[in-house]
Amino acid sequence: MSIYFIVDNKYSKELIIKLITIVRNKFVRAGVVHVSRPVNVCSNKMGRFIKEGLGEGLCVVIVVDTEGDKPEDVKARIIDEHLKDLGFNRERVKIITAHPCLEAWLAELLNLNTRGVNCKDVKDIIKRHIKDYESHLLPGLIERHLRSRLEVGDPPSFLMEIIDAVRSCFT
Repeated sequence: MSIYFIVDNKYSKELIIKLITIVRNKFVRAGVVHVSRPVNVCSNKMGRFIKEGLGEGLCVVIVVDTEGDKPEDVKARIIDEHLKDLGFNRERVKIITAHPCLEAWLAELLNLNTRGVNCKDVKDIIKRHIKDYESHLLPGLIERHLRSRLEVGDPPSFLMEIIDAVRSCFT
């Protein structure tokens, strides 16, 4: 089965492609992977992207920032606004949240404490450790630090979520 990743910002697409390469090489066969254009969680386009993916027989994995909302609230909003009336098997849809934003994944790799802070604060904490950090650097930095971390056999929680979502597409 092919997998269709739906992402909510422009750096997510590049990041997912990099992460799937790592997942394929080290953990699980991922089949063919497609990644959407960025789409906002509140946009009707997300519902259309989900419907198109499911209609083509794909497993859909949605990767979104929580923007400070509780991850379970973001997941519930996606289900309520985009999934409940689709008429497809919702088991083929997985939702992965980056809380409060994708930068939290980099912070996890750098062992930085970002619990309970907003996305701006996460970025500020990262900038204290990576002076020239800018968001466009995120995919490459996550890839580099993830590869180093995996050399010592310590996959981070966000990668395990992606691996679990990919595996569930094939069960």
